[in-house]
Amino acid sequence: MLHRNRLFVLSFVVILLMTAIPLASPAHSQEPAGGKYVYLADIKQGLQIIDVSDPASPTLAGVYDTPELAYDVAVSGKYAYVADKGGLYVIDVSAPEAPVEVGFHEVRSDVIGRVTVLGNYAYLADGTSGLRIIDISDPSAPTEVSFVEVQGYPRSVAVSGDYAYLCPSLEGLMVFDVSDPAAPVKVTSSTVATPNSFAVVAVGSHIYVADSVTGLCVINVSDPAAPVTEGCITEGMVYPRSIAVKGNYAYVMAAYPHLHVVDLSDVSSPARVGTYQTPGTASDVAVAGNYAYVAAGLEGVFVMDVSDPTAPVEVGSYQTGSYAMSVAVAEE
Repeated sequence: MLHRNRLFVLSFVVILLMTAIPLASPAHSQEPAGGKYVYLADIKQGLQIIDVSDPASPTLAGVYDTPELAYDVAVSGKYAYVADKGGLYVIDVSAPEAPVEVGFHEVRSDVIGRVTVLGNYAYLADGTSGLRIIDISDPSAPTEVSFVEVQGYPRSVAVSGDYAYLCPSLEGLMVFDVSDPAAPVKVTSSTVATPNSFAVVAVGSHIYVADSVTGLCVINVSDPAAPVTEGCITEGMVYPRSIAVKGNYAYVMAAYPHLHVVDLSDVSSPARVGTYQTPGTASDVAVAGNYAYVAAGLEGVFVMDVSDPTAPVEVGSYQTGSYAMSVAVAEE
């Protein structure tokens, strides 16, 4: 019965991914520094660690199967943080071939979105209720220190400095002061450039938002209380749902084409310079060095050479045997 229930939920998730309410659109999107391993949140098989030291021939290094449905993964230091339907799992990945669960915090939710880690805290977008902030200073005992109820379906959260950016909600993009993680304070919200946002990434004084209406927007948050939209690129992006930013480029996953490479050197006029259509249902992207890693649902993960941003090239792939939902890369 449990197996049939999981298959039912998997089918439901796949359908939602193809609609205007994708679940985990996907930032994460962590900005990985590069390394030997790719970390996948696979809906049915939990955490999968893929060795990509040979980009042309990725191989499975290790697996930790979380009990329910794994939606997202973030990696910091020697730990992977997996957002599962049952809650947040802290997994020691210092030995990639033998990942070990060291801590767990229960969160009962029908839809878990993104998890972002900064310092001693994990920020979890709870897709049915709001923003959860979890103290992970003791990996063996992650503890929720605050919860902010939000109306809507928050799927993504990004954190930079003392501020967290959550989307979407009935108020659009929401900005919270989290200088005291135990007492987050709403600073502002806006639907001007983000009427139906799927993903947000924070880099320095800018956030990058993927939205089904406005496409990819670059928003200046040097004054978090008064965000200013500096530029958007809309044409040709069908349901953008995930973003990674590295250097002067944004890598955006959409329903079609899947991978968009956008030049951000002039933030007032973001310009698409390359695209690539992978097989499967692309839901997430991470970038490290000259490679982009695409989580592509039933087709697994694809390794893309983006050394020439105008001409992304597929160089390798690995099929997980289930549904690759989210991807992260961190240093070995």
